[in-house]
Amino acid sequence: MAADAMKSGRSAQRLQWRALACAGLGLSFAVTPALAAPPRQSTDRRLPAPRTFALRGLAPSLRSGVGEARVAIALRGDPLTQAAMASALSFALQGRLTQAQVAALKSGDGALERRLAQRQETVRQAALDGLGTVARVAQRTQAPVIEAIRRLGGQIDSSTAIGDTITATVPRSALRQLAGRSDVASITPAPVRRPMGLDTETAAMGAPSFWSAGFTGGTGPNDLQDDSNGSGVDLSIEADKIQEDHPAFAGIQFERPSGVGTGTSCGSSTSGCEHGTAAASFAIARGASGCSQCVPSDANQKGIVPGLDHVLDNSTDSTAIAYDPAAWELGITEQVWNTTDSSWDTIQAPPTPPKLAATVTVPTRRQTTAWKVRIRTRWHRSTA
Repeated sequence: MAADAMKSGRSAQRLQWRALACAGLGLSFAVTPALAAPPRQSTDRRLPAPRTFALRGLAPSLRSGVGEARVAIALRGDPLTQAAMASALSFALQGRLTQAQVAALKSGDGALERRLAQRQETVRQAALDGLGTVARVAQRTQAPVIEAIRRLGGQIDSSTAIGDTITATVPRSALRQLAGRSDVASITPAPVRRPMGLDTETAAMGAPSFWSAGFTGGTGPNDLQDDSNGSGVDLSIEADKIQEDHPAFAGIQFERPSGVGTGTSCGSSTSGCEHGTAAASFAIARGASGCSQCVPSDANQKGIVPGLDHVLDNSTDSTAIAYDPAAWELGITEQVWNTTDSSWDTIQAPPTPPKLAATVTVPTRRQTTAWKVRIRTRWHRSTA
């Protein structure tokens, strides 16, 4: 009996402890549900929409003052930007390839490569044509704002469909009225254009600091005097005829191929020598003075290295026979065939090749200028 009672007591005690354990476990789940069932991680990896920092309304600096202000007026629509950012047009304008096209290119099929290139160009041109239509729509929507600016006494400087912006000079008293229009997004100060000359451009590059320290490109007190070619040629300008007797180049020694003039009339060349003269002035102009058309401020119009004193005018003005500009500036005397009299002509090399050569190319279609400057490693004269 006693034994049965003891067993019964132990069983009851075990049941009591089990009950307490279950109660504690339930309490833990209730208080800290995260321990029982952690939330699922989100699988959405898309980035949030980008924030924009475009100014709205009238810029604070334009809210007071008198007189006129040159401002940039941004319209609310901006249809060109919206069209260009559309996924289809954006993909076409960037010239990107699809994964299938990339895989096809790995086959090494040259004909396939040409077809893909032609297709990409066709798609891109079609996208540009589509943007042209949108740009014309944007320009038409600018007309009411342009009319309002003129009515308020303003003057239109420019307008562009890119960014849907109008640049104008407007009385400050009229800016609030313009900013209150429903089709105007913002009005901000626009840069004021100022004329630039060689003096400001060389100053922007820090050249005067070198001049004041005695480094002018050849004749300065701290310039290297015993270089590889003594006081010989320092620069060659290729394929762009220079007017060597321009007043800004007074004191500079020029060398040119046989039969080429100094550039006063630039021979019979249809392109003239104006561009080559301007290109050379960026480097070697010394400031013009003492000429009939000179003004006092011309004396300050100097190139980057006004102390450079020896230049190869490495171009023909259509009066000289054909020659190899690269060989000539490297100091190589060459024999070239003269098709006029069916004989060989000797093109005598300059006695001292340059250290630096600049090639200036002006494409006729777009009239853009591409600069290519290359260092010549062969400085000493050689004869071939």
